[in-house]
Amino acid sequence: MIEQKSMNINHFYTLTDDVGILSRSIFSIPERNSGYLVRENAAALSFVLRYYSMTQDETIKPFIALFLSFIYQSFDSNSNRFKTMCFYNRDWVNNTLDIDQGYCLWALGMGSEIAPEPESLLCSTLFSKCISELEMCTDATSKAAALMGATHYYKVYKDDESIKVLIQRWSEQLLAKSDSQYYIVYWACLKSAHILKNNDMLTTCSTALLEKLSLDIQDGLCKSVNSSPEEVSIIVGTCVTAFNKTGDERFKQFSRYAYNWFLGLNTHKIPLVNVKTGGCYAGFQEDGSLDKNEHASQSVSWLHALCDLQSLLSRESTPFLMPQIKATVTESN
Repeated sequence: MIEQKSMNINHFYTLTDDVGILSRSIFSIPERNSGYLVRENAAALSFVLRYYSMTQDETIKPFIALFLSFIYQSFDSNSNRFKTMCFYNRDWVNNTLDIDQGYCLWALGMGSEIAPEPESLLCSTLFSKCISELEMCTDATSKAAALMGATHYYKVYKDDESIKVLIQRWSEQLLAKSDSQYYIVYWACLKSAHILKNNDMLTTCSTALLEKLSLDIQDGLCKSVNSSPEEVSIIVGTCVTAFNKTGDERFKQFSRYAYNWFLGLNTHKIPLVNVKTGGCYAGFQEDGSLDKNEHASQSVSWLHALCDLQSLLSRESTPFLMPQIKATVTESN
């Protein structure tokens, strides 16, 4: 089903200029009037950090600095928050959203752990300034994203007791909200349970996750009506982490099912990956047809899913795994 080839990140490069990653495209052609969203540049930073960590490819290092520079430029020192977007003419939108803060903190926490210097130092500086700004946030997705960053940050700064206390408090808050059990919440709480060495939290979280997966993935297909590249990528990452923390083979299988959603094992039986460009289509429209615009959010989400499956299948510095699309598109039973 899967063969080893070089990872195709051509579309990722196509969407990226000397400012950051452009938000939208017309098919695979950058649509410059869409500007740059800080959340997508944070996701792009997370990807290049992971790619560099897994491959030690020196050619990707300038992109770490590029996306980190974008996040830094979006930072408002008066509020310790990140602006939402930058237009192509370099004008910034001043409003800030909790989800943007969450994804920036996720990337910055990761950068604190795995970025080379001096980028890692800037990541940790920004992270420590901004993390408390989400203390009163009630949006579970935003807080879970920030919590993901905190678990990375703490691996480097274990003497910072306040971060450990925050990880415990936020993870308990998220798990206690029965109406906010998104996959990213499970992902963040699984990582938190490992940091805290809390086996009860790990068991509670993994049990609830299995129940949710059994509803959303049936007969090997992601059947959630809200399935999107962003959501399915989160499912892949959550399942890989759950397998790594519990050893339960069911999570490994669910991660493969979710990954194969991109390749055509979905309810529409249509691949979302463009193997020629390396991009990912925007998703399915209401009538079931494919939106063939390869926007940044969906394309970067696909690359993250690819990284997660690579980490699942190999612990060595081997070539990235790329799909054989036709081999994976089969009729479900």
